[in-house]
Amino acid sequence: MGSLMGVGISKGSIGPNAEGSDTSPSLLVTNAPAIVGKIAVNTSVQISSVKQAELLGITPEYDLTNDVVFHRHITDFYEMAGEGVKLNLLIVAAASPSDLFDDVVSTMIRKVIADERGAIVNVGLAWNISAATAEVITDGFSSVIRSAIAKAQDFANWAYATDRPVHVLLEGRAMADNMATPISMRAIPVGAAILEAVKVSVVVGQDWQYAEDRFNIATKPVGSKVHKYAAVGAALGTLAAAQMEQSIAEVAVFNLSNATKGFFVIGGLSNHKKLSEAEAFLADLDTKGYIFPITFPRTSGLRWNNDHVCSPIIIDANGNYNEHMIYYSRTLDQAAMRLKSHLLTLLKRRVLADSATGKLPSVVIRNLEADADEQVFKKMANQAHIVAGKTFINKDSDLVSPPKTLLANFKVVAYQIIDNIAGKINLVKSIQL
Repeated sequence: MGSLMGVGISKGSIGPNAEGSDTSPSLLVTNAPAIVGKIAVNTSVQISSVKQAELLGITPEYDLTNDVVFHRHITDFYEMAGEGVKLNLLIVAAASPSDLFDDVVSTMIRKVIADERGAIVNVGLAWNISAATAEVITDGFSSVIRSAIAKAQDFANWAYATDRPVHVLLEGRAMADNMATPISMRAIPVGAAILEAVKVSVVVGQDWQYAEDRFNIATKPVGSKVHKYAAVGAALGTLAAAQMEQSIAEVAVFNLSNATKGFFVIGGLSNHKKLSEAEAFLADLDTKGYIFPITFPRTSGLRWNNDHVCSPIIIDANGNYNEHMIYYSRTLDQAAMRLKSHLLTLLKRRVLADSATGKLPSVVIRNLEADADEQVFKKMANQAHIVAGKTFINKDSDLVSPPKTLLANFKVVAYQIIDNIAGKINLVKSIQL
């Protein structure tokens, strides 16, 4: 028999490679210490401003006293997302990030997503390493984050399957000093296969001056690793500010720098190297799919380099492509959820049958297709979230034999992003149009 969920939309497979808004509410997870009477371990608290976080006791002094980065992540989030955006905070006591995504039944992150009934669409994981703990590096960055990538995708798969899709940003802290060693996020091996974690991204950029200031504080404990943080809070805030189809790296819109506040005046990587020191490796790190701030000539401020995910880029011979950028995965998720909301209204509805075949007549099929196109895809196109979309009903759908399933396919044309511009310029005697 069929599922009690009524409507199921799975993501279509593709062939081998062939050459604030609804998407604003977010969750920030960290292993920072709890604050008695204000914020407890494994208990989510929702805020909408930095001031509210500070009333909970999450202040700059809290970060210094506990040798963690938490307040700064929240500050960075609201610097990009703007005051008023809902941000859930969750302090956890897990031994490692991968443990957070491991258990389908008991993990607190899943509980928060379920409790918020699909409102949270962006999840950021900020991870602190105590001064007394030796930080192990695997594949060019912190081992605890490296081990969490596949588990985070499993969590995202669960979220989608339960109609609560999310995108996960991991704090890729402690990048190796040898910047040639980080593994490609576009080619993570899992046995003989390559991981397709299209709902997971790794952020390795930092506000270098903030990290330097923390490094130079005389009261920090011996062995403090705070200066090896990555600015996942800023990336989470940018994602919250972006529309579903918008790149977090859009140059004209998302400037990370605020000279007045001294934020992101100097960009760096999570090995605490300035961008200027890492310049020879930045193109390679971008190709490998990491997210970090960059500068552009004759443009003030820092921007994110791109919307990478932990997956290869696949485009098949039929023109189908995978969700190889954040804006693709968020667009497809939102289209699927809106389709489900609309199609649920069709369940148990009476439909005319062809007296000769017992199947749906062509007029009914056309009406069903037109209805979904009008109510979902046209509305999304009018809102400039997609270019177009089309519904295709299978004329051989069997509505007599259980589970009496109407078979359908949907195609979405997403907005494309200009990643690069190449041109030539010449001196000429005259210009002829």
